[in-house]
Amino acid sequence: MQLTDNRSAQIITGSHFSQTFRLGYKQVLICKAKGDPRPTIKWYKEGAEIHLRPNIHFYEKPLPDNVMWSKLEIDPATMGDQGIYACVANNKWGVMAKNFKADYTY
Repeated sequence: MQLTDNRSAQIITGSHFSQTFRLGYKQVLICKAKGDPRPTIKWYKEGAEIHLRPNIHFYEKPLPDNVMWSKLEIDPATMGDQGIYACVANNKWGVMAKNFKADYTY
């Protein structure tokens, strides 16, 4: 039997696992997590933390009930932006990740 601590960071919603984006257009991934204390959310691509660049933006919004909403926006998206992305929610009680696969189309 495994007990789950309700205070631990838990991802409660996110974008669909498989995303298709158009080259030259905006690619958006969304993640929402909760925990007590409210978790922080970081974004990763292929296991490496994503940092701000001219075409990469992060948006975060604290919501009621210790929920954090986060959006990763890549605009414009290029061929190099395809891959496996992860939203990682973290607080002092635990860590949870959700993966997303992003492929491009013309």
